[in-house]
Amino acid sequence: PESQINLAVVLRMRDILAFYGVSPMVLREEDISLHDNSAVSLREKKVSDLKNRVAAIEGQRSATLLSIHQNTYPNNRYHGAQVFYAPTAGSQDFAQLTQSLLISSLNPKSKRACKPAESVYLMQHIQCTGILVECGFLSNSQEEANLRTPEYQKKLCCVIASAADAFLTQEGNMV
Repeated sequence: PESQINLAVVLRMRDILAFYGVSPMVLREEDISLHDNSAVSLREKKVSDLKNRVAAIEGQRSATLLSIHQNTYPNNRYHGAQVFYAPTAGSQDFAQLTQSLLISSLNPKSKRACKPAESVYLMQHIQCTGILVECGFLSNSQEEANLRTPEYQKKLCCVIASAADAFLTQEGNMV
């Protein structure tokens, strides 16, 4: 379920970013892994997929990574979007801007703050500015219901795209 929600959000975001004049490179447009054919085990496929994602990102000139995910936790009381950032120039600023807009626009009661993505392979192996957005908690039934609706996905994408546009058009960040 997470991969299908992620893909729906990414494809909506691609279309919204186009209105901002941004031509995003989407790593996948269908629910598939990006692993090499030589990978056999599930572990090999996951490692290959991650390495191929890093290579695709690093192959882009002046890239800025925006990675979309959904959170989950054993306790269903947790909710709200949270942004994580790579240890690269501009990433923390991009994350703070995005987190701020997500809270003010979608969840004003949230106390979530952006954090470094210390254990996320993708974020630790890129050289460009990058953030990872956990759009919400699938383990919270109300939030999961929202995340599955096209209406909420559009709102979410508009907020994230607005943050991306603001960040990219700041002096020195335009791609």
